[in-house]
Amino acid sequence: MEGLLKPTGAVHTGTGRNRTFGTDEILRAAILFECARWDVTVGTMESLLQELAKEQKELSLVDYVKKSSAASMKFSVSGWPPRYEIVSGRSMPAGSRSLLCIDLKRLLADLDL
Repeated sequence: MEGLLKPTGAVHTGTGRNRTFGTDEILRAAILFECARWDVTVGTMESLLQELAKEQKELSLVDYVKKSSAASMKFSVSGWPPRYEIVSGRSMPAGSRSLLCIDLKRLLADLDL
């Protein structure tokens, strides 16, 4: 309902609620599910996906994760208003108040993508 996932084709077709999603959107759905397990708000999920989109640049999300040397994606939250960033190092950045780690390579393997 918040538009965090983009179906293939038109959103409102027919009378049912079936949607078709590409592989990148399936991985995004898995990331969102992991976030929901930790009670991350939808607004924060949106910010995290925006940061991820900045990192992946021209690559598809699946290709970006496959080519990444890190197994886990670490999202840091700092400051007010909150600023979200992807952390590439092992430690939390100075001023960070929380860190969310999601094993994207495991998600790829679990989803067989």
